Amino acid sequence: MREVMRVINSRMPGLRHIYNKHLKTKPGFAGKVTLRFDILAGGSVVNMSIVSSTTKFAAFDTDIKNKVRRWRFPKIKSGTTTITVPFTFSE
Repeated sequence: MREVMRVINSRMPGLRHIYNKHLKTKPGFAGKVTLRFDILAGGSVVNMSIVSSTTKFAAFDTDIKNKVRRWRFPKIKSGTTTITVPFTFSE
């Protein structure tokens, strides 16, 4: 799980960039987007879903989901890892 968190933390600047881009069209919005997804043994992401969101901004939520869907995680020996991760955004 440590390797998964390392990837998430290293990719946060990319999510922050999406947040800053959307701030230009909807100034002052903030909130939390919670995603659930599976990481396959090869490191790819599947079964991505938005569990909850407090942003009230569907276009932003979708952009975050689509960005995370493209992430790659370290390979594991076998199996699938399912995780639920909250991402909080504010100015």
